[in-house]
Amino acid sequence: LLLRCSVYDQYDNTYAGLLENYIRSNCIESEIDGYDNYLEKALDDTGVTLDLYNNIIKFGRSIAPEMERYHEIKRQQLGFDQLKVADIYLASNGYTPKQVSYEDAVNTGREAIKVLGNDYMEKFDQVVTNSHVDVYPSDTKDNSAFTTAKGLVTFPYVLLNFNGSETYTGTLVHEMGHSCYYQFSSSSQHYFNQNPTLFTHEVAAIVNEFLFYNYMLENAKTKDEKTFWLETLIIDLFNGKIVRQCIYSEFEDWCYKTIESGDYLTADDMKSKFVELFREYYPSLDVPDEYGTDWVRLDHFYYDYYVYQYATSSVYAAAIVDRILTLGQPAIDSYKEFLKAGNSRSIDELLQLAGVDPYDQSTYDFASEQLKRLVDEYEALVRN
Repeated sequence: LLLRCSVYDQYDNTYAGLLENYIRSNCIESEIDGYDNYLEKALDDTGVTLDLYNNIIKFGRSIAPEMERYHEIKRQQLGFDQLKVADIYLASNGYTPKQVSYEDAVNTGREAIKVLGNDYMEKFDQVVTNSHVDVYPSDTKDNSAFTTAKGLVTFPYVLLNFNGSETYTGTLVHEMGHSCYYQFSSSSQHYFNQNPTLFTHEVAAIVNEFLFYNYMLENAKTKDEKTFWLETLIIDLFNGKIVRQCIYSEFEDWCYKTIESGDYLTADDMKSKFVELFREYYPSLDVPDEYGTDWVRLDHFYYDYYVYQYATSSVYAAAIVDRILTLGQPAIDSYKEFLKAGNSRSIDELLQLAGVDPYDQSTYDFASEQLKRLVDEYEALVRN
C-alpha cells in the first residue's frame, strides 16, 4: 500500500492539477446552466435528491462504529497491537479460496442466483455463453470488470479478468446483474427508456453479489471457510461499497466545495483531507500520512459524484435480497418489474417497484441491523 502511494507521490502535483482542472470545468458548466453548485447539477442529471445523497453519507458515518467493532475483533484474532488501514483485508484464519475454472465459477454463480427464476437464468446463460464476454486477463486489457450495451442496438458486452479464484465469482455475478438488467429493460421499454441509469444499475448488480455471498455462507463446509466468507462479505459490501464510498464521496464533495468557494486544490491539502476522513471514520486504525495520495487511483472522481451510488445501491440491494429470501415469489416478481422498467420512472418510483423506499429510514435501519448480525455471527465463530 505504502509502496503504491510512494509511486503516486512522485507526481502528486500533476494529479492534483488534473483533478482540479476537471472540477473547475464542471463548476463552470453548472454555473452556466443556472445551478448553485455542481452537486445540485449532478444529482439533477440522475434524478436524485439532495436529501437522498445526504442520507447515505449520514448512514455511512452511522455504521462506521460497527465496522470499528469488527476491526477490533479482527485485531484480536490476528494478535496485532493495532491494525493498519490495509490489515483489515487480511484473513483471520488459514483458509485459502479454491482455484476454479471459469466454467466452475459460472456454475457456482448460477446456483447462487437461480432463486431469481428461469427467465432470469435464461438471460444469464445467454450472456456467459456468448462471445461478447472477454473472460481472461491479457497485457492489452484494462484490469477491471465492466458491462456495456446500448439498448437493442447491441447485446451486452462484458469485460472480465477472471483470475481463477472462487472469490472472482462475486465479480462475475455482479457483471451478469448489469447484463441481465440490460436485457430485461431493452425487451420491455422503448428506445429512450431502455438504458437504466448507473444509480439503479448498481442495485441490480449488487443484488447478485448479496445472493452469491449468502450462497457461499450457507454452503461453507468448515468453520474456517464460513469465517472467510463472512469476512469477505463484511469487507467487500459493507466496508468497501458503503463506508469507503461515503469517505470517497465526502472527499469528492470537499474538492468541489473548495473550488466553488474560490480556493485552489493543492496536493498537500488533498492528501491531508483524504487521511483526515479515514481517521474520522476509523479512529482505531493506523492511517499513515503517506496514505493520503491513495485518492489518485480512484478514477471514479472523474465520473461526477458517482461513488456514493455504490453505497446507496448496496443498502437497497440488501433490502431487496431480504425480501426475496423471506417473501419468495411475490418479491421476485416485484424485483423483475423493477428490472423491466428501465429508466421509465424516477429513481424512487423505480425502487418502490422492487419494494424499497429510499426515503424511509427503515430501509437504512435494516442494512444497519444486518451488518450488526453479520459482525455478531463473525464474533461468535472466531471466539468459539
